[in-house]
Amino acid sequence: MKILSYLLTTLLLAILPWFWIPKGFVYVSEEANFINYDIKLEKASTMWTKDYGFGHVGEASNQSLLIPNAVFYRTAKVIGFSSSDTQKFFLSFIFLSVSLGFYLFSSLFTRNSLIKSIGLLVYLFNFYLISALGYTGKSLQLVLMPPIFYVTYKYLVTKRFEYVLQNYLWFFVFQGIYTNLPLAVTTIFIYFAAFLYYLFLERVRSLSDVFRSFLLVLASILPILVYHFIIYLAVLIDVSNNPGNYSFTAIGVPLSLVIQLRGAWWEKGGHMGIYYFPLWGYYRNLLMVSITSITAIIVLLCSVKATWGKISNDKIRSTYWLSFYIFSLGLAAGFYFLPGFFEWVVNKVPLMVMFREAWAKFIPLVIFSFSAITIVVLEYYREKGYRKYLALVLVLVIYLIFQSYPFVTGKIIDGEAKGWKRRLVKIPSYWEDFSKWTEENQKVILPLPLGSDPFNSIYNWYGDNIGNTTERIPCVLGKTNVICSNKLDKYTLILKSFIDKKNFDFLKLGGVELVLIQDDLEIIADKEQLNWQKEDIKELVSPVPVATFGGKLRLYQLRDQFIRPKIYATQDIQTADKNVTISDLPINKYGKKEVFVFANSSVPVIQNTISPETSFIKVSQTEYAVKITNATEPFVLVFYEAFNQGWEIHLQDKPQLSKSRKEINDSPHLTVNGFANGWYIDPKSICDNLPCEINLDVNFGLQKYFLICQYINNGLFIIAIVSLLALSITWVSQKKR
Repeated sequence: MKILSYLLTTLLLAILPWFWIPKGFVYVSEEANFINYDIKLEKASTMWTKDYGFGHVGEASNQSLLIPNAVFYRTAKVIGFSSSDTQKFFLSFIFLSVSLGFYLFSSLFTRNSLIKSIGLLVYLFNFYLISALGYTGKSLQLVLMPPIFYVTYKYLVTKRFEYVLQNYLWFFVFQGIYTNLPLAVTTIFIYFAAFLYYLFLERVRSLSDVFRSFLLVLASILPILVYHFIIYLAVLIDVSNNPGNYSFTAIGVPLSLVIQLRGAWWEKGGHMGIYYFPLWGYYRNLLMVSITSITAIIVLLCSVKATWGKISNDKIRSTYWLSFYIFSLGLAAGFYFLPGFFEWVVNKVPLMVMFREAWAKFIPLVIFSFSAITIVVLEYYREKGYRKYLALVLVLVIYLIFQSYPFVTGKIIDGEAKGWKRRLVKIPSYWEDFSKWTEENQKVILPLPLGSDPFNSIYNWYGDNIGNTTERIPCVLGKTNVICSNKLDKYTLILKSFIDKKNFDFLKLGGVELVLIQDDLEIIADKEQLNWQKEDIKELVSPVPVATFGGKLRLYQLRDQFIRPKIYATQDIQTADKNVTISDLPINKYGKKEVFVFANSSVPVIQNTISPETSFIKVSQTEYAVKITNATEPFVLVFYEAFNQGWEIHLQDKPQLSKSRKEINDSPHLTVNGFANGWYIDPKSICDNLPCEINLDVNFGLQKYFLICQYINNGLFIIAIVSLLALSITWVSQKKR
């Protein structure tokens, strides 16, 4: 009975998503794969992702979603749940996890179930949670902050190793926080916040002992940090090399908005006459603004009053959390709190550019500290002045009634079906059939028309009703390499430049194997530029589709003369000036194995003699075994994955290959056809006798480190669970004695 109100609150939170999303529908968020995270197990379980057409090095938006998102979705679907139910179960799982973690955290300040419930609702029912729905980094930060604080503080107090194990388990299960590095950094800051809280509250006899204990807590998550550091390597390099891609800033928010837990740059913005946030009118309503602001001021004033209390612990708790709140408030306000300084830090301090949107990165700390203040103040007045306690509870209940309106009414789900904004989607079953087909047939697919986007086309499945979408469905559901318009894949950019000139010549260089014709995609703008593609592609594909889905989707294979192996050797090399537009090259005159490299590539002249023969076996997504026979003269080994310096070639052990293994590792690594990998290989530097057979491994270097970290963390996860169970059993048996 002591925790009844908290259990009821938790139950309410867990069932809310089942009222938000209609049966059979899915909610499309900023993360397109919120509807099917399980696809990441097919596309991103290695450090080379089947994404962006011809692959891409691992990154947080893929590999960091594996746990818990992809694993949870796959488990639910194996059990037999639909995509709609899986999504709702996942949201319920998030709310249950937040509730569990917050219960532990709030137990540091009170045993009262009602106070804990109010604190939990203050923590969740606010403007920020609306933006966190379907956004992994934001939602998992809300999960992690309370238990991280709890286990850190409890270990420093008790030195019981079970809290270190709990710390690792929480961080392992919710490591998806790393989909957003700034939020991961601010989450790790909670460890230091708990450490400071311990120093404030407890009598410390040996600071060095406390510090060593604190380092042990941090060390317990080090394997997870290393794992995600490997994933982030490519991102960090890109930030360094292309700072212009990270130029968006929103470094200041007025304090009046931060106090209301508002201030996002998008809350009153829009595009093409459509608001990003339909509830903006509700949150800017004078009554809502007044209630939110007045409640915050009342709670803060009560906290100030509590700092004058007679009991030392009451003073310390109130002072600490009030200070934490003011500090967080300043960070979230950014420029408005310290004019000029925050902007200088973002621009001058390395990697601080990640905090260029101050509100989004630091408002979680404001919410966390404000919910803690709420609990501390309620507990203080419950013990000191019951009438004041009841009055404060009444104020908070009124506050929560207004804050909960979008959640209990389902308005948190943007059901607006207008223009480019279509959040509630009902995907036809034939698209699910397409998704299953791509899992079984790993081919490179080009959906047409290329160049369609949310602003010029729509999947108009249900007329004017909800359920339609502007998302690029082939890319969202395809479990193989699917080419869609984007700015990250060089192949797509090159192909788009050809298509803008209304020709498909670039397809003749190989790479693409299948073309997808979508009859359910309605073009609403740029019709002249897009509609011609369906007709003109017929010259390059077989007349009969290899697969059809629902009478709306047709997959055609490119004609044999336009298909090249993924790996092959060629001596037919053309050079092209890097400053020349590739779409101006005479691609339509190229031979079967002819390729081009840029003129500044370090490739010696290659005589077109007898080209060696190649065969290969795909060992995994990041490893290929290649056999080259009849090699006599220099050639270029072409590998049709997106160019990346991480791809390497290594000689396999063969008796006839007596030369140094290092020589082939030093072979020039080239960009072939503007997007693919190529290596210049001279058999004379490898073989003693010509012609010879060369056996190579083509692999992606980062994969071995990625795999090692996976094995270590999975092993530690199992060890942590077994150890925690053993400690619990020991504790129970000792208690019985």
